[in-house]
Amino acid sequence: MESLIYRIGKKYYYLILIILLFVYLLITINSVLYTRINFDEGSYAYKGWQFIYGNYKPFQDYGLLTNKMPLAFLVPGIFYRLFPGILTGRLLAATFGLIGMIGLYLFVIKSTSRYLGLLIIAIHAFSLSTITNYSMAITQSFASALLIWAFYFVVHDEGAQWKVYFGCLLLQLAIFTRQNLVFVLPVIWLYIITNKKVSNNYYYSIIYLFAFIASIFHIYQSISYLFGPFIYLIKYIS
Repeated sequence: MESLIYRIGKKYYYLILIILLFVYLLITINSVLYTRINFDEGSYAYKGWQFIYGNYKPFQDYGLLTNKMPLAFLVPGIFYRLFPGILTGRLLAATFGLIGMIGLYLFVIKSTSRYLGLLIIAIHAFSLSTITNYSMAITQSFASALLIWAFYFVVHDEGAQWKVYFGCLLLQLAIFTRQNLVFVLPVIWLYIITNKKVSNNYYYSIIYLFAFIASIFHIYQSISYLFGPFIYLIKYIS
């Protein structure tokens, strides 16, 4: 029985993959067009629009509430300026969701096997909650796509130093979108330090990451506002 399933999977692998992608895209399009608009989508659209047009600045005193990092508003704001309408933000989010899923598929097949990668696609294709969440004009799909591809390039560097640097850059962009992803940094650092395939030159990427975090605190005096809940939680626990 197992041998039969293996032969069927080997023969029709790409056909099954195409069918799953078709199902995923079909459900995604339906979600983009027919899911009710919520408050968060309108908030991201309005703030992104105002920031791009220069009416307000991120972390401006007495300005709009900047409860996420600037890219969470600036990236969709650019597209809203070119193509106004909430549908633009949803299509952008759905695109990033697809890019993230492809990145996760490639990561899995390089780390394990292509059949497990097919399983990942199947889980995504029939996960209605995930598709709905990644089809809304919010930051989840954008940040997750950056994070997935960051891990892909750092872990599967294949001896190419630029891939590690590029992965670190994607991670920086992810943190610049959602501040809670800053806690992923120690994981990346630990991998870079302990992985035998990474040469000593890659330690410069660690300095690069530290410089980025330091620049955030230097440029945005209000950055403590973003991390306020985490600081309060630490104080409360201690």
